[in-house]
Amino acid sequence: MLLSPTGGRKILRAYLVWQEIEFPRTHALEDLVLLASQKEPDFLGLEEEAASLTPYAVETRYPEFEEPLLEDARESIEIARKVAHFVLQRLPQEARGGSDAGSIMGF
Repeated sequence: MLLSPTGGRKILRAYLVWQEIEFPRTHALEDLVLLASQKEPDFLGLEEEAASLTPYAVETRYPEFEEPLLEDARESIEIARKVAHFVLQRLPQEARGGSDAGSIMGF
């Protein structure tokens, strides 16, 4: 479960680095989406879905976290793939290294 928000966060950070946009250390994917939208407003379409991954980025680090249902885990993986695909389409080919969203996300 942790891979979904981590992968989404890393790919968003890659875009921000490429665009030379400074960003804070955060687990809030929606904050990274908002920063990316400064260069490309289409990122705002990811805000709600990115926000849905944020609780997994924080809560899964603690033992009292209740494991999500299989359906929820699958949904978070699909959202992370969508974020990765969206971002990869905006990065130059040399930055992608010939990878697709699934291979970059590790699943």
